[in-house]
Amino acid sequence: MSIQSINEIKNAEQQAEQMLTDAKAQAYKIVADAQSEASLNIKQTKKKAASIEESAVLKYTDSAQEQIEAINRTTRETLEKLGFSADEKMDRIVEFIVDRIVNV
Repeated sequence: MSIQSINEIKNAEQQAEQMLTDAKAQAYKIVADAQSEASLNIKQTKKKAASIEESAVLKYTDSAQEQIEAINRTTRETLEKLGFSADEKMDRIVEFIVDRIVNV
């Protein structure tokens, strides 16, 4: 085997080792980039989910408040139609209690 052949084989081996080293470095970079992108996607998704959750809570809170107000309105209207008034009842209740305390 000639020195030239040995040098060619040695150069080929070095090139193969360099190609392998470059391929490993590129693979590590691809993995690191993918992990970084995945982490960013997770953060963005969590942020979006929190925003959606906040919007839903506000929406349903407003809706619940509107329903409470509607029920209160309906209850007041019903009581007024039936002739009940809190003031009238309160006067009668106070009078009753005072009468019971004084006459005990």
